[in-house]
Amino acid sequence: MESRKRVLWIEDGALFEYKHVSAPVLNSRNYELVIALDATDAERELAGGKFDIVIFDIRLDSGSGKKWRESFASAKGNKEEARLGLVLLYAIFLPEKTTMKLDKSVEWLTQSQVGVLSIETWAELCDHLDDLAISEDAYRNKSQDAGSNILLELIESIEAKQ
Repeated sequence: MESRKRVLWIEDGALFEYKHVSAPVLNSRNYELVIALDATDAERELAGGKFDIVIFDIRLDSGSGKKWRESFASAKGNKEEARLGLVLLYAIFLPEKTTMKLDKSVEWLTQSQVGVLSIETWAELCDHLDDLAISEDAYRNKSQDAGSNILLELIESIEAKQ
């Protein structure tokens, strides 16, 4: 039997969306799902372990890490303005374009392993995601009518390209 793929889902609303969105992923039995609820947890998970697929939300809470709290505070505590998920992506793939420095590099992660599941539209993110070499097919819009399979479909789409 093939081992399950490790998936990190970076999503501050994951506990609220857990039953609805993660159930299809867990029921597939193909994936081990690890959740990071904020930017601090995400950095810790990324530094501490290797994942086959990483799904990023763009609007994240800071968590307890000082640098993430400061970044969030500089955006007046507004997740939409802070976009800490995007800051984290830049810190990983284009560190020269951000002042955010990670405690430990995430050299094992490539853009082909990354997906973005966000309330922002593609039009709002495309310049950034193009910069980061994350393709449109690795993006899903988390709209109200997205359906419960949205996370599973995104994971499967990324896995199919690996």
